[in-house]
Amino acid sequence: MNILLNFLKARDRSEALNASPSPPRTPLEGRNPTALEWPGARWWREREGQLPHHAITARGRGEARRAGVCLFLVACGCLGLVEIIFRKPLPELHPIPATTPEVAYVAGATLSVLALAGIARVRGARLALAIYWSFAVVLTFIAALKEPSNPLSWVPMSKAALFAIAALVAAGAIRGRRLQISLGAVLIFYGVIHLVFHDLIAELIPRWFPKGAIWSYFTGPLMLVAGAALVADRAASEMALAVAALFSSWILIIHLGRLAAHSGSSFEWTFALSALALVGVALMAVSPDPPGEPPD
Repeated sequence: MNILLNFLKARDRSEALNASPSPPRTPLEGRNPTALEWPGARWWREREGQLPHHAITARGRGEARRAGVCLFLVACGCLGLVEIIFRKPLPELHPIPATTPEVAYVAGATLSVLALAGIARVRGARLALAIYWSFAVVLTFIAALKEPSNPLSWVPMSKAALFAIAALVAAGAIRGRRLQISLGAVLIFYGVIHLVFHDLIAELIPRWFPKGAIWSYFTGPLMLVAGAALVADRAASEMALAVAALFSSWILIIHLGRLAAHSGSSFEWTFALSALALVGVALMAVSPDPPGEPPD
C-alpha cells in the first residue's frame, strides 16, 4: 500500500512540474547565431576555413576549366594559321630570323597540328604543345636579353611561359594551382607595366571609349590585386574568373576595332589571339583541382 501511495505522489509532482509555465523566451533565442554577426564576420570565417565557400561550385570550376582548355587550344591553332597565312613567324612570340617562308610554314603547321590534336585528345599532343611553347620561352628569353632593362622586353617571354604552363595543366601533368600562381605572378607584372607605361596603354584604347586616358590607372591596380589574390590563394577561383572577364572585355573594346582597321597585320592578329588564349588560361585557372581528378 505504501508503495502505491509513493508512486501516486511522484506522478502528481511530475505532472505539476510539466504544467508549470516555462520562462519567457528572449528575443534572440532560437535564432541562427551567424545571423547576428557583424557584416564582415561571415567573409572572415570563410577566409579562415571555418565555413565552406560556395561562390563557385565544384561543377562550375570543372566546366570553366574545360571551356578554358578548349578556348586556349583553339587560340593556339589560330596562331599557327597566322604564321602560315602571313608566311612569317609570330611577332614577338617567335623572334627567329625567317629568311624563307618555309620556316614560318613549319612553325605554324606544327602549332596548328598540335592544337588540333590536343582538341581531339590525341595522346601526348598537349604535352608536345607544352614543349613547343617551352621552346618559344627560350627564344623570347634570348630576345629579351638584347634590352634587359626594358620591362616590355619581357612581356613576350611571360606569355610564352604562361602558355607552356597552361599546356602542362591541359595535359594533366601539373595541378591547376600552379597555373593560378603563374597567372598571378604574370598579372602582377602586367599591372606594374600598366601603371609605369600608362601613356602607351592609353594609346591602345579607342577614342570612342570614355575616359580612355585613365584606363590604365584602373586596370593596373585591378591586375595587381587579382594577381596577389591568385598567388596567396585568397578567392583565387573568383579572381581568375574576373580576370577572364577582363581579358574578354579587351577583345571586345580594343582588339576587334584594331583588327577591322588593320586586318592585314600579322601583329594585330597575334595580339588579339594572344588575348583570346589568355582568356582560356584564366578560365583554366578557375579550378585548382588535380587534372586527373575532375571536380565534377
